Amino acid sequence: MNGHKITQILNSNQKTRQIFQGCFPCDLIPKNDFKKSVYIVNLDPGGKKGSHWITIYINFNKIYYFDSLALPTSHCIFNSILKNYPYIKRNVKPYQSPLSKTCAHHCISLTYFLSQGLSFEEYLKLLHTKQNPDLFVVKIVNKLLQ
Repeated sequence: MNGHKITQILNSNQKTRQIFQGCFPCDLIPKNDFKKSVYIVNLDPGGKKGSHWITIYINFNKIYYFDSLALPTSHCIFNSILKNYPYIKRNVKPYQSPLSKTCAHHCISLTYFLSQGLSFEEYLKLLHTKQNPDLFVVKIVNKLLQ
């Protein structure tokens, strides 16, 4: 899924559009004034095709990093934004099958649940209860598309 489609889905929902700031390549993440915000970021820098979407959730001076594959943090993202925050929490467990192409769905689903008031930790617990997290997030995105 491309960034335009992700943006269209999240901006069409009244609650998600309040925290969603946009989709960005890893080297073009805008500065944040420590307000509650969600950025969906591609691991590739601008000008490249794009490889994998992750979610960065900023809640004042804390930053939460969600990668559905639980890949190591990219240097591009660290240098763009993570180095500016004293508190970084991330998921360590992968929730996406390595064979699936649901990284954008995972980002959209997390943004949706954060906009509904779930904490980052509560969302991870919710995903952990799902036998097939990929199917779960696809269903959430399909509901948002209705």
